[in-house]
Parts: sequence; structure tokens; C-alpha cells
Amino acid sequence: MKLIDLYESEGLEKAKAFVRKLYSRGHPNPFGGGTFFNLKGDNDEEGLVKVLLHPMGNGTVHISELISTDYQGKGFGSYVLKIITDLADKEDITLNLFAKPISVRDKKDIPLNKLISFYKKAGFKSGKVKQEMIREPK
Repeated sequence: MKLIDLYESEGLEKAKAFVRKLYSRGHPNPFGGGTFFNLKGDNDEEGLVKVLLHPMGNGTVHISELISTDYQGKGFGSYVLKIITDLADKEDITLNLFAKPISVRDKKDIPLNKLISFYKKAGFKSGKVKQEMIREPK
């Protein structure tokens, strides 16, 4: 048995370039890692979506956070996820994540089944581990 180093394998540079390209479309998070996407909806509602990605080997990028802080259910998270998946397809990047409901401000958690459905609509499939979801490039 040996320990697998996920960061020292083929495809890491490609994954890092993907993260840099995606982050360049948003605004750096002044409070930590990742980037923010400021959005304005059809009804002039404004929303903020936080994205935190981790490049891994084999051309894979892990989505640690995709959080719509305002106006959940208004399409802001879906819009940013489409930006991510479109770029992943273009750059031949596999995406993975763990679907885990989290509390944002005073809002209730999104139920796990709705969260999984949200990601499945974007082309993610269930992985080998509980709540793991993977999306291969198209």
C-alpha cells in the first residue's frame, strides 16, 4: 500500500490554469480563498455567488464551495455553475464535489435531495463515495 499524491500527477498544471481562468472572471475573495461573482437578475435583484476551487491531478478540479448568498432559488448559482461547466468542457477538465447542504446567513439548508438534483441537471453523476458527484467534460 502507498499514499497517493493527488497534486503531483499529470494534469495538475491544466487544472491550475482552469482555476486561474475561472477566477479571473470574478472578484477575489478578500476574506480567504476563491472568488465572488456579483450578478444582477432579470428583476434587478443582485446576488453574490462564492466559488472555491482546488486543482488536482489528472485534469480534475474539486469544487469546495459554490454558495449563493442572496436570493437562493433565483438562478444565480445555476448561472455560475454553467460558467464553470462550460469552461470545464472547453478546457477538458473533470469536476468533482461533495453535495453537502450548508447554512448561509439566516436561510435554511437546501435539502440534500434538491442539491443533488441541482448538480445532476448540470451533468454531474454520483461518485463512489457518499454525496460525491463527478462531471466529465463533454
